[in-house]
Amino acid sequence: MERVEDPRVLELLGLREGVALAKLRVREAWLSLLAERYAERQFVETAEEWYACLEAFYSEEDRLLGLVDEPDRLAISLLQLTARLPSRG
Repeated sequence: MERVEDPRVLELLGLREGVALAKLRVREAWLSLLAERYAERQFVETAEEWYACLEAFYSEEDRLLGLVDEPDRLAISLLQLTARLPSRG
């Protein structure tokens, strides 16, 4: 299992190690998906598009954290989240 090397970092953030690692895994999955989408069709190029992605992600983050131990369901939820983002015309 991954570990945070310096527990003082978690203390400063007010997080338990398990929560911090779950957040990192969910964020990594989200950013990887966005990178894949960008490679396919230049998804998220402007500041406005990036803001929309961040806003969508953080509005769903708590729900997504509940799926961190279910990679398939997490992946589906992230795909659904990207589908709801405004697309370029």
